[in-house]
Amino acid sequence: MYVTEPEVVGVCVRFIAYSCLFIMGDAVAAPIQGILRGYKDVNAPFYSSLIAYWVICMPLGLFLDYRLGHGPYSYWQSLDIGLFFSALILLLRLKYVRKEMREEK
Repeated sequence: MYVTEPEVVGVCVRFIAYSCLFIMGDAVAAPIQGILRGYKDVNAPFYSSLIAYWVICMPLGLFLDYRLGHGPYSYWQSLDIGLFFSALILLLRLKYVRKEMREEK
């Protein structure tokens, strides 16, 4: 709409695709965080974010940029992968907490 250069349009399309993946991952992770907080489990969302973003996302982004040469795309690629792992960790924690709640009854 604002740009006619094909190179700029191509870059924008890739960034929009990465942001869509981020939104889909966040749509899974955010409700699970809320559910865990409802179960009074507030440490799990903190640690899952810590692991996902600082242990997985940051080194992966540096690797994708400096070793593989993905450039500015490496930031979004690593964020998407980090958010996926955060959602996975939270989902596993939710299954564990629900199992513990059932056994207490």
